[in-house]
Amino acid sequence: MIRVSSLFSNGLVFIFIFLLGSCSNERKPMEFGTLLWVDKCMPDSLVRRAVKDCYDNTTMIVCQISWAPNDTSFLKNVEWYRNLATEGNKTFMLNIDWQNLNRTGSNGGWNFGKDSADLIFYNDVVQLADTYKPKYIALGVEVNYYALTNPDGFKSFVGTFNKLKATLKSKDKDMRIGVTLELLFGTHRGWSLTKCTEPLTSLQENLDFIGISTYPDVFKPNSEWNRSTDYLDSLELLTHKPIGITETGVSSRVFSNSERIYYVKSVINKAREKEFDFLVWGSLIDCQPKSDWRSAIGLIDIYGNYKDEFEVWSDVGKQLLNKN
Repeated sequence: MIRVSSLFSNGLVFIFIFLLGSCSNERKPMEFGTLLWVDKCMPDSLVRRAVKDCYDNTTMIVCQISWAPNDTSFLKNVEWYRNLATEGNKTFMLNIDWQNLNRTGSNGGWNFGKDSADLIFYNDVVQLADTYKPKYIALGVEVNYYALTNPDGFKSFVGTFNKLKATLKSKDKDMRIGVTLELLFGTHRGWSLTKCTEPLTSLQENLDFIGISTYPDVFKPNSEWNRSTDYLDSLELLTHKPIGITETGVSSRVFSNSERIYYVKSVINKAREKEFDFLVWGSLIDCQPKSDWRSAIGLIDIYGNYKDEFEVWSDVGKQLLNKN
């Protein structure tokens, strides 16, 4: 949850086609979704209701899986989400998260560029894409952290990304392939403007989209917590690529009902204003253990009660579902 530039000409072709489409057709409404984290602690009745809420209020099903070399469980884990998308006639997005929860390194201590990790990743992603055929696939989640903590590993990842992009496009030219970034102007003590933009610069000409993770809890109790939406304006100066929000949320541990409602309205309005391609809420249901703010960003609490902000989110989802 928070839980290079090769093929430059292809990027130009993509922009040209995009511009032609925008001249002749009305822009497609924004895709709208949520991450649906479920575990064995949740009663079946809550899981079933959450699935219904996804069907009733979203245009897409999003699967964010953990990946590590020589762990094949991820392949089976995607199946449930892909079936939900198929049964609900919804767009399917797949995000592959190979970093640990605290974003201090890879998931399991391996690194790109070593121990055949790049080849295993390449083969696994091709298998995932062939099997589940997502419309959107992010080949890394919040990859700018990896660029900060392991620059050499990130350089190897960029090379693997470019090879994968060429292979996946040769199989399905309509598949949209990208990565996600956490707070381009983040709060990590090693962060600087250069450190923020380097990952985007090295990848962006070969990206079909850029996904953004943004959470106001990162800034709270600082009075500037609205930066979690305000900084999105600066993206227009850094990239011409399509942008979407792949994770956002606001916790009920830190924020009041009125603040959370305000944030839901604010981030939706910002996404509409900037014509983002998609907006994904970070979690539909609160999760255990209730140790920090990340466990309390759901629109439904752990007892199955709808939070006040659910209605705001639901109303927008239904509107977009009707348009799509």
